[in-house]
Amino acid sequence: MTINAGSSSIKIAFYTMAVELQQNLSGKIEHIGLKDALFTIHQNNTKSEVAIDASNFHTAILSLIDWLEKQQWFPNVKAIGHRIVHGMKHTEAEVVTDGLLKELNSITDYDPNHLPTEIEIIQLLKQKHPQLIQVACFDTAFHTTIPLVAKTFAIPKKILRSRHTALWLSRHLV
Repeated sequence: MTINAGSSSIKIAFYTMAVELQQNLSGKIEHIGLKDALFTIHQNNTKSEVAIDASNFHTAILSLIDWLEKQQWFPNVKAIGHRIVHGMKHTEAEVVTDGLLKELNSITDYDPNHLPTEIEIIQLLKQKHPQLIQVACFDTAFHTTIPLVAKTFAIPKKILRSRHTALWLSRHLV
């Protein structure tokens, strides 16, 4: 299973492991915190909508977990991969440990729109379903592997050739 908590949504997907990975279900809670919040589920070429309390992220998470626990396939879930937007120095997926959660809690100021929600989902699932393996998949892993040209600012090379300009940029932008 995968969970991706955004700044105003939570997306999930459930996969079956066979010879090839097969997606069996996807869903998303959108507009969290607004009156028009909605939980949409796509399964077997069918779209359905579920009434859900999503007045804030906490209630949306609790409602999502409650819904998951009512699904007949949920006991088959062995692991959950969580998209973590900001992992600072983390450049590979990692099994979630208490130490990793503590570290992520210490850097929430770097990503206040995502990290607190991502951490809360992990902690609530850990409390309710401690047998589940939870894995943090960091966006920062992707950013370490992109080519240098994609990391470079869109500044003309003649400006960057100036030693003073390059020094200023390195101190203030990087």
